[in-house]
Amino acid sequence: METTSLLDALRREAADVAVAARIDLNAAVPNCPGWTVAELVRHTGRAHRWGLTNVRAASPDSQTKGDDIVFPPDAELPTWIEAGAAELATTIAADPDRPCWSFAPHQRTAAFWARRAAQETLVHRWDAEIAVGLVPGQLDGETALDGIEEFFGVFIPLVMRRSGKVVPEGTLHLHRTDGDGEWMLQQGSDGGLSVTREHGKGDAAVRASASDLLLLLWGRLEPDAPALQVFGDRSIVDAWRVMAP
Repeated sequence: METTSLLDALRREAADVAVAARIDLNAAVPNCPGWTVAELVRHTGRAHRWGLTNVRAASPDSQTKGDDIVFPPDAELPTWIEAGAAELATTIAADPDRPCWSFAPHQRTAAFWARRAAQETLVHRWDAEIAVGLVPGQLDGETALDGIEEFFGVFIPLVMRRSGKVVPEGTLHLHRTDGDGEWMLQQGSDGGLSVTREHGKGDAAVRASASDLLLLLWGRLEPDAPALQVFGDRSIVDAWRVMAP
């Protein structure tokens, strides 16, 4: 997905988080146990500013942690998250190829943070809308498709490096129903993740929109959710879902 489209998604999703936050900052967030909407906004806005500090530092081999981020009073949080997303988007748009640190060793340019910030905000917007009693809007299909690719290309390798989790032995086929997109997931010969983008028959399969497949991978939907069609061994689906951070 092009960086400009991801930056548009970042601005749009941050604005929708702000809408939810203005309804009720104190609402509990079911998908993030222990969080209120205010805490969700602080978390997401901090992620934007963490990305921004690394883009500005332009040091691909050295992380800038952003420990000095100051949170505003709660009443200002909706405006704060929109402002942070806009500042990050403007900075990245000026030079998407600018070298900088990221937690994906082979993706160390500013464009990494466009994707990461858009995807972080996309999923947490869905969380925030549920928390305040709104009917959550579907995630944009092409942005969700990019999020699925990020999950496989960035997060499963990250989880394996940091936690020692191993790729499940059973094969899982995912089939997007609202556009192009099929993935066969299995353990590679080296024990790592093997992803082939093809039609095939796995030990289990899930058919759904890109939005709902992404929500499944990030633990927001259970395999028995009405939006999902699950075939084969349900335990295989559960085993792949625990690969989320």
